[in-house]
Amino acid sequence: MAQGDHILCEGKRYRVRRAESVKLGALVTHYWAVLDREEETA
Repeated sequence: MAQGDHILCEGKRYRVRRAESVKLGALVTHYWAVLDREEETA
């Protein structure tokens, strides 16, 4: 996951504004991210 990526969750699309991996030693356990909801264009 990186800035500018898009995520789809429950039919809603989000753009990643900022993301960082969270590690336990060398293992990435999860990601922390700030998301913007993308408005649907019709």
